[in-house]
Amino acid sequence: FWKAHFPGKFRVPWAEFSVAFLRLLECPLPPDSTRVRCLHALLAEKVVESGVGMKEEVVSPDTLGKLLAWFGPCDHGMLERLESLLRQPWFHGMIEKTEAESKLSGQPK
Repeated sequence: FWKAHFPGKFRVPWAEFSVAFLRLLECPLPPDSTRVRCLHALLAEKVVESGVGMKEEVVSPDTLGKLLAWFGPCDHGMLERLESLLRQPWFHGMIEKTEAESKLSGQPK
C-alpha cells in the first residue's frame, strides 16, 4: 500500500493518507466519523516543521506497520476493531511507559 501510494516518502500528511487508506478499505466515511477519528488517534503524529514552528499531523510507514500488525488484516472489519478497542475504559492510547505506570499505580492487582 505505502509503496504504491507514497513512493519514496517517509511520512505523509494525515489528510492525504486517510483518503488513500479509506479508499483501500472501501469505506466511504466522512472525516469526522467516529471510526475515522479512532484511526486518526492511533496513526497521526504531530511533527514540528522546521523553520515554521507549526505542527503538522503526519503518518509514517512504521506507525502504519505497527497498526496493521496489531489490528490486521486490512479489511472492512479493521475500523470496527479499532473503535471497539478505543471504547474500552482501560485503553489509554499510545502512551509512554512512565505514563502507563503512573496510570496503573494504585490500581488493584
